[in-house]
Amino acid sequence: QGEKSRWQTLFAELKRRHVFRVGTLYIIILWPIIQIADILSPTLGLPDQVMRYLVASFLAGLPLALILAWIFEFNRGRITVTTDNTDGNETAVPLVSSRTELAIIGLLVILVLGLFFVQLSQNETATVGASTHKSIGVLPFVTFGENQSDQRFADGLTEEMLNLLSRVNTLRVAARTSTFAYRGVSKNVRVIGRELGVSHILEGSVRRNDVSDTIRVSAQLIDAVTGSHLWSKTYDREFKDIFQIQDDIASSVVNELEVTILGDDALYINNRPTAKPEALIAWSLGQTELARRTRVANADAIRFFKRALAADPGFADAWVGLATAYTLAATYGWADEDDYLPLALEAVAKAFELDPESGAAWAASGLYWISLQDYTQARQALAKAIELNPSHAPAYQWYASLMPDASERLEWNQKAYELDPRSPVIGYQVADTLLQLGRHDEAMSVFAQIVEADPAYPGAFEIVARINEHRGRLDEAINLYQRAWQLEPHNKFAFPIAFLYIDLGDLESAREWVAIAEENQAPGEEIPIEWLHIQVLASQALLLESEPLLRKKVTRITPEASIHTLLDGVHAAYFLMDTQSVIRGFELIEQLDLTEAELLLHEQYIEASLAAAWAYQQEGQAEAAKRVLANTGRILKNRLQQAGYEAEDWFDLALFDALSGNEQMMLIHTQRAIDEGWRQYWRPGAEPILDGIWEGDAYQAMMSGLQTRMQLMRQQLSLAETDDDWGV
Repeated sequence: QGEKSRWQTLFAELKRRHVFRVGTLYIIILWPIIQIADILSPTLGLPDQVMRYLVASFLAGLPLALILAWIFEFNRGRITVTTDNTDGNETAVPLVSSRTELAIIGLLVILVLGLFFVQLSQNETATVGASTHKSIGVLPFVTFGENQSDQRFADGLTEEMLNLLSRVNTLRVAARTSTFAYRGVSKNVRVIGRELGVSHILEGSVRRNDVSDTIRVSAQLIDAVTGSHLWSKTYDREFKDIFQIQDDIASSVVNELEVTILGDDALYINNRPTAKPEALIAWSLGQTELARRTRVANADAIRFFKRALAADPGFADAWVGLATAYTLAATYGWADEDDYLPLALEAVAKAFELDPESGAAWAASGLYWISLQDYTQARQALAKAIELNPSHAPAYQWYASLMPDASERLEWNQKAYELDPRSPVIGYQVADTLLQLGRHDEAMSVFAQIVEADPAYPGAFEIVARINEHRGRLDEAINLYQRAWQLEPHNKFAFPIAFLYIDLGDLESAREWVAIAEENQAPGEEIPIEWLHIQVLASQALLLESEPLLRKKVTRITPEASIHTLLDGVHAAYFLMDTQSVIRGFELIEQLDLTEAELLLHEQYIEASLAAAWAYQQEGQAEAAKRVLANTGRILKNRLQQAGYEAEDWFDLALFDALSGNEQMMLIHTQRAIDEGWRQYWRPGAEPILDGIWEGDAYQAMMSGLQTRMQLMRQQLSLAETDDDWGV
């Protein structure tokens, strides 16, 4: 009974001296500080040691606070301040009432709980970001010294590690473009893991000794969620054994992550073809240039891949890189398709001969078939690439281009972006698809990520230019297109600048950019340059002067012509009011073995369909006209019900109304097109469908108002350019 009384007395004394209260306040006040620091540490890039020291200080301070509470008795029930009263005695005046004090404590408790749930949510997000699957990012191995050759060799070693690990189907590997973006970047490994969306990080170093021809490779595997080191090892070998070192590291990583190596994966890791070190270096340099997507960089990539193959003709990955570079040169218009596509086919065939199970080779094959517009073969090849190498981001990116529906296309592009979040090219594809879906704010967010990854990537500025163009800020759009042009003089930037100047009515500037486009004309760009000339004349009501160019296009309507050439010819025949050629070209298009989804991948298909309906009407073929018109109307109305429609779609619907004999709806939809940003005030006068209609008072009033708006915008642009000349 006496012992129980002593414990009760101690407990009562602890309460009287407010030891429990001080301990509670200590935890409630200081614990949120630790939680806030933990939440912000990845953003601030704080080392893991900071959090350890902070927690240790918190734990060490708690006993001290309790001892001080025992020694120094705090006023009971409230926080007070001592004052003198009238009779000279001191009294304790409450500074904060008991009720207020309890309210403060309650708020602090709510804050603690709130921070706890925020932290829990953040941890769940980090876990999701790191993927529920086993995933890894291989950071560039570093070297000690200034020798560039050593750094290139280390890069090649890193890339080989990436390729090797990506062959394990049950392991998701972050792409090269993204991991190499962290070279020389001082960031907390947990931040890197979260940004890459991986659960583990592999990093290491390489040190060569030219005297003894030996090499030391150190590697360590880190848990990207906790920041803890899981495994590390150092290898001292002869230089010729570098590929054995790679195999050892890969096997150790696989064992540590406890991922399942399938039969073919294990065979590849243990018996994969090797390359000579000098070939590895050249191939790594080629990969770096290939990722830049510029004319000069692509030419350099081809040169490096050839150098790698000169050193080791049996290096399959170098053949894959060469095939990809050849195909990109042709599709981007940097080289003639007839010259480069056969070379691409030859290179990819060689890659298959050396490594039939290479996912990258199948992806390069898919890109080749896309360039030939053989979408069936492309889809099969890319599906095979993804099956063999689920971590190969370009396979998803190129597969996305086969999706006619923008939402599906976005889904596939986002899969590629998850694998390679620092790739400007894949980021561009995501932003481009978001624009097509009308999600401009999200596209701007991706633009910021692209610029962060590569401030000199021209496609990023093209994205923002298009957003400004859509919002009617044509002066800003022109400036941004020009900035993209300065970074990469490519006609995909020159063309929209010229078209914008045509719509603004600044034909002098338009002609200047048409001349620039002609000077930089690449193979395959003849058709858009011809349309630039035609539109300059059409905007001045001089369409008849472009007849030689239009006739040239019509002569290309042959049974052997591609879908692109046939659509172009139908469009030209329509403006010439050559009904027979329009019908002939459109019927050749209908005979092609293409689905509607594949036809809709071509922007001119709707215009060709409207032209065909008009031509059938002119020729008295009412049933054919009705059939084509019904199909075109269905496609247009479906498109306008989806997010991301273009202002041009409303004008096409107005043309559909005119063909259907509904002039009232034609006027309504033309005004809607103008409200949505359509600005080609000169075009109705060139449209045969609107012949005899556009001269009406209501239509003329709309076009006059639009023309006035374009003139005002042109004047604003001229003033802005003058200010720039003055350095304002």
